[in-house]
Amino acid sequence: MNNYLDYLPQKSPFRFIDEVIDYKQGKYMMAKLYSESLPQEITKAAEFFSPSFITEALAQLGIIFIQFETEPLKENELPVLGSIKMEKFNSVILKVSCIDLLIKKVKVYSNHALLEGIATVKGQVICNGQFGVVKSFKAKE
Repeated sequence: MNNYLDYLPQKSPFRFIDEVIDYKQGKYMMAKLYSESLPQEITKAAEFFSPSFITEALAQLGIIFIQFETEPLKENELPVLGSIKMEKFNSVILKVSCIDLLIKKVKVYSNHALLEGIATVKGQVICNGQFGVVKSFKAKE
């Protein structure tokens, strides 16, 4: 399933998905983020995962999910995080080895989607809510 990561335009150090572990068409996608894969600049500078990193990880998983639900991004398309309505954010110590990520379909259209995202550590919800992702176009040069 790791070839799923080929559908994510973000590369290290801005990639926050390490492994896609499950996908059920029309339903959900699950992935993992391992703290040891984060750049040292991030792990040295902070004791806790930033809520923005966790939100970005869920958004990146959403970008992979929407491509499998519709079609892969074209050369002139960019993924964009649209709306965010997160219900819960709990601090997570960076030393935690793994964050589990789950994206569930709310509504998916050809170029945008409304998704539910849930991040957990050892079964405890640390972040959840809804967000939108959009396929946008690169400006012509």
